[in-house]
Amino acid sequence: MNRNGLREVETEATEGRLTANNIFPALASINDSRPLGLRKKQREYRRFIMESIKFWQNLSDENKSLVKGIALAAFGLYVLLQLATLLLPMAIIAGIGYWAYKAFIDKNPKVFK
Repeated sequence: MNRNGLREVETEATEGRLTANNIFPALASINDSRPLGLRKKQREYRRFIMESIKFWQNLSDENKSLVKGIALAAFGLYVLLQLATLLLPMAIIAGIGYWAYKAFIDKNPKVFK
């Protein structure tokens, strides 16, 4: 346990020790005069990040590539849906406008003769 009550995590990828204070130096330098609830939330957040890093380091390469593929597909789907919500209303309005133009605008026969 370090001075903030967080467990330190050994990393195999680096030669040093990975601690929450190395990842979040700004949070480590905050004065302890913070409200107790805020300190607990920050401690829980740090612990969650550290456990996530440890979990990621322990995953096999096959599982890492699977997670990356799912994340990429989710991001692509998000972008596609955002574009659809942007362009679909414009396409509907353009279709209605074209239909109205064809249905209600008559060609002037004098112009073409």
